[in-house]
Amino acid sequence: MRGALDRWRLTTATGRGAHRLGASVAPGPPRIFKGDPKRINKIRTIKHNIKSFIQYYMVMARTTPDVRGYLLSTLGTSFSAPKRLMHAEKRLPLAIRGRYRLESTRLLDVDLVLAVESAGLEVATPAAYAAHLATIATTVQAPVVLVLTGVNSTTRARLVAGRVPFIVPGSQLFLPTLFVDLRERMTRPAPRRTETLGNVAQLVVLAHLQGEKMDQRSLAQAANRLGYSPMMLTKAKDELVAAGLCRARYEGRTLRLVFDVDGRELWNKAFPVLSSPVIRTHFVKFVSKVRASDPPVGFVRAGLTAVGDLTELAEGRVPTFAASKTVFASKSRSFVSVEFEDDADARVEVWRHSPDLLGRGGCADPLSLYLSLHGTADERLRKALDDVLKTVRW
Repeated sequence: MRGALDRWRLTTATGRGAHRLGASVAPGPPRIFKGDPKRINKIRTIKHNIKSFIQYYMVMARTTPDVRGYLLSTLGTSFSAPKRLMHAEKRLPLAIRGRYRLESTRLLDVDLVLAVESAGLEVATPAAYAAHLATIATTVQAPVVLVLTGVNSTTRARLVAGRVPFIVPGSQLFLPTLFVDLRERMTRPAPRRTETLGNVAQLVVLAHLQGEKMDQRSLAQAANRLGYSPMMLTKAKDELVAAGLCRARYEGRTLRLVFDVDGRELWNKAFPVLSSPVIRTHFVKFVSKVRASDPPVGFVRAGLTAVGDLTELAEGRVPTFAASKTVFASKSRSFVSVEFEDDADARVEVWRHSPDLLGRGGCADPLSLYLSLHGTADERLRKALDDVLKTVRW
């Protein structure tokens, strides 16, 4: 159609001065029209209308189907073919005229005017949208619905509070005069049950079993006690709920964990999803200023050394200590790693969590200690680990 328009030319006929359409203009300086001014203006008007027609439907092809498809999917109905109200647009203030395209349509047996916002513009404030709606409604003397794009949920909520009719294709439809308020809600998927608990979730269980009473703390207080962010505790809560170990309960605005069972029963229920806190093990030789009997700060007795403290089992040839990844890295100047146990002053286990968080008296807590050695084939050690569990005050 553009090609057809390019072929439209106004030329001055020879002889009687009549004008004709369709002839191409030869290259050269522009000609001066000496024909009937009324006929020239009429032809120019026809050309302008054809161009406007093409431009309008090129825009319509990009925008209106989105609204039509959205209404069809939400209300089970579409609206009648919209008609552009160009005469009404010309009566609007310049700022509003450049922002919206006005279209008359019929929806749910009600005549409406859609004010379709142009794409790529900066989102206006809710108050500005309300003012635009009032101005357009006064101009067209009909109910007006704003068709918006890129509007966030906060702005949409304020538009609803101000009872401003609007459509955000794919997100929300609010037509208070038609008693329609539909919005798309994203439901949070249920937490997926994992084979083992994450580090923080496991720490919550171990702390609760060893006297910390996590069900008496808010989630924020539990996060502060364990040294993790509230976000990490929220994730841990989801894991514990998915594992069936606890429930989440709101008391006012405070979120708490509720354990349905406690003590040894909770330990037995949680044990299948608990894992060893040990990430890796190093044999180390301390520098001359550090002795195995006086390890660096942050190292706690673990392994056979800690079992020997709690039971009658003999300690190993070299003492065993545990440290978090952060402490182990920060104290790396206090020792050097060696390959064989015979050359080492100590065995150091790097744990997923800080071993002194639940430990007491420089010794790892009994339950973490049990998990770090569980699965051993040594019968004497297995019996000693049973004795370690007996030291826990359930």
